[in-house]
Amino acid sequence: MSGPGAPRVYLSGAIEHASDFGRGWRARLNAFLADDLGHFVYDPAADEKKSLTEEERSNFRRWKVADPARFREVVRKIIAWDLDRIESETDYLIALWDRASAQGGGTAGGAESGTPIKLLLEPDARGPEVLRRLVTFLEVREFRSEEPDLEEIFIQAVRDAA
Repeated sequence: MSGPGAPRVYLSGAIEHASDFGRGWRARLNAFLADDLGHFVYDPAADEKKSLTEEERSNFRRWKVADPARFREVVRKIIAWDLDRIESETDYLIALWDRASAQGGGTAGGAESGTPIKLLLEPDARGPEVLRRLVTFLEVREFRSEEPDLEEIFIQAVRDAA
């Protein structure tokens, strides 16, 4: 269990475009981070309230089809709330970047916050493509990979972005 002074982690990744609304991987990682490491974990997929009104919470997913403009307004409100939490109440961020993440705006927005990031890529993710995209808007201070070729690709992507 986490206590006062425990590192605070934000689990960033697709919610709206994920098949299980992003709950599965977060639940598995939450158990490890909180129970084994004692970190305080914020799971945005489990917190549907955020700063939304009751009307917004009740109608959000229906508006996706029925009122797209209203849906986008609520999505922007959610992303703003999440970014504020990342900037003010997070020590580090773990981001799962998969195909669903590429369809939304929150994961990339979280990456721009300046909070340290640990990036998890799905096995079918195109690592070089993700890295090239990230270095165009991130200041990277350190890069480590279990995949040796990604380090070389990363160095080249940074050179190309400069």
